[in-house]
Order: sequence, then structure tokens, then C-alpha cells
Amino acid sequence: MASLSAPNKIKRRDSFSLETAEIDRIANMDLSFSEKIHVSAPPASKEDRAAATTLKQAILHLDEVEACTQPDLLLPLLTPANLQRILRARKFNQEDALELAKATVVWRLESRPDLLRGTKELEAECCTGKARLGEYDRHGRPMLLLDAAAENTKDAAKQIKHLEWQMERLSRSMESSPNENVEKNCIFVNLERFSLWNCPSMQNTRKTIDLLSKFFCERMGHGICWVRIFFGERMGHGISTLLQLFETGHTFNVSQRHGQPQLTYLLMMFWTCISA
Repeated sequence: MASLSAPNKIKRRDSFSLETAEIDRIANMDLSFSEKIHVSAPPASKEDRAAATTLKQAILHLDEVEACTQPDLLLPLLTPANLQRILRARKFNQEDALELAKATVVWRLESRPDLLRGTKELEAECCTGKARLGEYDRHGRPMLLLDAAAENTKDAAKQIKHLEWQMERLSRSMESSPNENVEKNCIFVNLERFSLWNCPSMQNTRKTIDLLSKFFCERMGHGICWVRIFFGERMGHGISTLLQLFETGHTFNVSQRHGQPQLTYLLMMFWTCISA
């Protein structure tokens, strides 16, 4: 019987097996890719670490934090990596970063995403796969797959709870990635069956944007919008532009007509498997 052992740490290109000429051809396409932006994070300088220390002390003196009876609840917010994410999300402006941290503290205390589990309450939300985790891509980034056309419930609060649960799972998947340098994930939005009849409400759209841009800031390495060949391209372009407004990472609008090489380059050869 084979012994169970921890998976070997991989480098970004270990699972990428295209011929060199094909790699060069795809790399010359209009695709932005930087290891320090889309997979890991820029190394923190001495000034960055000092700014993180200042921000941490300011967070600890927030009224909401001092009144919290469960200090362990806020520990994930105060890790060095997360403090750097908050600072990067606000261009290292201490006042803006503290405001973002305060909003995240309030959200965590009210929503308690740490307590969410795969219970019967969320079972109905999970059964169609409208928001689900995929596999790791060739860079070791975990994938979150979103498909509004698979919406099957009308309770907006439970829909957001389901997304919060998936985002928490996505963050934990980053920590267990086979690539130890991964600090980013990949969001894959399936717009193939998207229409005005199955689009989410404006309220849920705003809450989704808050989740991605505030409470889980600076985690998206790539956002990929998979669209139909015709009118879906315009819709996908609008959504990808919206996603780019709040992320350092880049968003790509990929159509069925010419998207295969792009997704092979960004994700892996068998990208349909990891994106389901």
C-alpha cells in the first residue's frame, strides 16, 4: 500500500506542457501576466512592514475591536499578509486602509463567516453549482466558478451567505495550495447562458462587489468572463471592466471563438476540467 505523503511544492510552469513555439505564440497575445501580481504578491519593503505595524495598532484600538469578546475571531485580519493586502488595496493610505479594515471588522462580527458550514441551510444553494470551487490552475491558484444562470432560489440573504461561505473556502484553499507562494485566486464567471432574466439583483450585485473588493481584497489574480460568441461579448466586456475597477489583477473577456489558447495559457492545458 502506497504511503500517504504531503504533495510536493510545485513551481508555476511544472504542469504546463505546450511546445515552446506554442508558448511563445500565446504569450505574445494581449495577455497581462506578472508572477508578482497575478500569482504571489510584491515583496514587502521595510517601509511596507512599518506601515503594516502602524495599521495593526490602529485596528486594535478601534471601538469595535476593543468591544469584541472573541479576539480570535479577528486574528485572520491581522496577519502580515492580510495587512499588506489592505494597504495595497488603498494605495498605502493609512486613513483609507483603516476605514477598509473597520468595514471588514464590522462585517466579520455581524456575518460570522467563520461559523458557516455546509449545513442543510446552505444545501439548497449548493445543489446547482452556481458558486463552487474548482481545482488549482497551473500556477497553484484555487478557482471560484460563478454561474448566475444556475440560480435556483429567491432568498437574497441566503444567496449571499452561500457566496460568503465559498469565499471563506477559497481563502483556505489558497493556504493549502501546492504552490507555497500563492496569494491570489482565479474567478471564472460563466456567462454562456447569462441573460437579463437570470441576472442577480442590484442589491446582491453590490454585496458581491463588497465581498470581492473589500472583505476579500487583493486576492483575485485573474477574473475570466466566459461569454458566447455574439451578444455575450458585449455583456462580458462590461462585467470584466467592472471587475477591473477594484482589483490589481487583470480581468479577461474570453469568447468561445478564440478563447481556447488564452485559457490554456492562463490556466492549464485541460482548463475545462478545473473549471467544470
